[in-house]
Amino acid sequence: MKKYYKGQALAIVMVVLVVASIIGVSLFSRISKDKESAINQQDSALAEEQSDGILDIFVGADVIALETKIREGVGPFESISSSEFASFITDIGGDPDALPDEDVGCQEESSSILVTVGQSDDDDFVEVQHGSVRVYSLDGATVVAPCLLTWRFRPVDESVAFLVAYIMNDGSVVTQSEEHYCVTSDGSACTTIENVEYLSSFLNTGDMASVGVMDADGAYPRTIDLVARFAADVIEIRVIPIAGTLAVADSLNDVTCIDREFRSIKVRSEVNCNGSYRGKEMLLPGSGNLGYSPLFDYAIYDNGLFQP
Repeated sequence: MKKYYKGQALAIVMVVLVVASIIGVSLFSRISKDKESAINQQDSALAEEQSDGILDIFVGADVIALETKIREGVGPFESISSSEFASFITDIGGDPDALPDEDVGCQEESSSILVTVGQSDDDDFVEVQHGSVRVYSLDGATVVAPCLLTWRFRPVDESVAFLVAYIMNDGSVVTQSEEHYCVTSDGSACTTIENVEYLSSFLNTGDMASVGVMDADGAYPRTIDLVARFAADVIEIRVIPIAGTLAVADSLNDVTCIDREFRSIKVRSEVNCNGSYRGKEMLLPGSGNLGYSPLFDYAIYDNGLFQP
């Protein structure tokens, strides 16, 4: 004798509908999250592109004109499409038409762009790689005592060998004197830096001690008297890494003691595109950091090495 249950088919259908609904909701949620993620990635990429485009404008700027604007108290700018910002870019030798369009793809009220320009701080480090140089020009300068320049050398690599070159011109001949240094990231004495030939004095712990003792930030301080250097016919001071990358921060006891601007120019662009934030910062050399090409700090020897 067969038994029939009138509600069985309905129960099965209900179970199938519930399972199908759960699967549908899960798929919809997944698709929504993927779409949101794709939009966020697009906004993030656009924000980064705009941030880079703003900084690119400053790469070819007139440094002296830019420093003049900074002293006048320029910015910050909350819109790069404003006539004020376009006038500022024109005054420093840039092309306002090369700026990115701040409205493309960033339409929400929360979207924004902020550009700030100013001088670097005493604790801002500039990385100097092998093959490049950090310059301090004294040629034709007016120096008033006391005028002390303090460096803070921080090795980016485990150990860094570098020299400080003093270029002198007595009116008839140009000469150069050097101080050789080697610093390590852990404060220990230098041992061997592979694949680079350098003078034995780089391994002299006494020479290293003349740089200074490592401070709390992992940097080695070194202070020189610019009045004395200027009196000795020094027209340019050059910090030249021989091996490794060196980060250099510098400061004067009084920025008015010399008519040179050794501080870097700090440019920061902050872009918020529909909630996706990207901020980038760039340090440009000051007018007192401009000198001859690093190419002339090096010579090609018979062994084929490219070294000082």
